[in-house]
Amino acid sequence: MTTPILLAGLVLLVFHEHGKAGEVGGYLTSVIVLDVLMIVTGLILSLAAQPMAKWIWYGWSCVEFLGVLYLLWSPLQSQALSRGAALGTVYGKNLIFSVGPEGLKLITDPASVWAFHRHGAS
Repeated sequence: MTTPILLAGLVLLVFHEHGKAGEVGGYLTSVIVLDVLMIVTGLILSLAAQPMAKWIWYGWSCVEFLGVLYLLWSPLQSQALSRGAALGTVYGKNLIFSVGPEGLKLITDPASVWAFHRHGAS
């Protein structure tokens, strides 16, 4: 269950020294609940016996994953960028780090290097 901790770190980074309690809690709760639901539906998927049930649970897990990605890449990234270039850069690099081989392993080493390079160049 390390992904909720990684996601909590990203959310808290965005609101470092600038967030209001309700604002932080809303994003933090949303991201962590979606992540935990994604993990649980993945577990149910692996335990399901019927192929159709597996596809249904897989679909729900994908929807929850897309919800996490949306929150990280849209409103939270905008919040980070609005609070200054330094925070936006740190948030972007932490986001790449969390989805890269060092974190969730959603992208490969070459993709991670490319993303760091592109993020540093912009």
